Amino acid sequence: MQRKKNRVIIALAAIIGLMAVGYALLSQELTINGTANIDSNWDVKITDITSGQFEGGASNSLDEGEEEILPSVSGDGLTATFNVDLTQPGDQGTYIITVTNNGSIPAQLMNVPDVTTVNGEEPTQVQFAVSVLGEKMVLQPTETAQIAVVAAWPDDSEDIPEGEVSKTATITLNYQQVTAEDAGD
Repeated sequence: MQRKKNRVIIALAAIIGLMAVGYALLSQELTINGTANIDSNWDVKITDITSGQFEGGASNSLDEGEEEILPSVSGDGLTATFNVDLTQPGDQGTYIITVTNNGSIPAQLMNVPDVTTVNGEEPTQVQFAVSVLGEKMVLQPTETAQIAVVAAWPDDSEDIPEGEVSKTATITLNYQQVTAEDAGD
């Protein structure tokens, strides 16, 4: 019996010894050093607004000193304001916005700006429409896109006030980084 007990003790000691050696082999410290650098910049802005074609009596609005109020761009470069005067049904003025990606990250226009609210404001005779020319919604670095903003007094308008009709609209462009998921589409 004593001999059997000694064998069990020796076997348990051997097992514990093997486990200690195995643990020592498998628990070595692993050190991984590395450096990752990201060199990118985000720079998507409106770089130009031109007054396109004016039809009929359409023109840029005038200030009190009779100077044209030209379209303006906000400090962040993604919001543009337009002031237009129309004299009769059928008049329309077109503006072309140029957006440039001067950064190193592809950018995507998330949606065409909604002008429903501004179109519902007085004078309702003047209606704005926005469209992306060439359907260019994604801008790679150094690329440009053009967006048309049209202010029109529809021909079929029945409510005709005296004199010029003026309206101001502000358009904001929402660009975001193109993710790997978006690029796969």
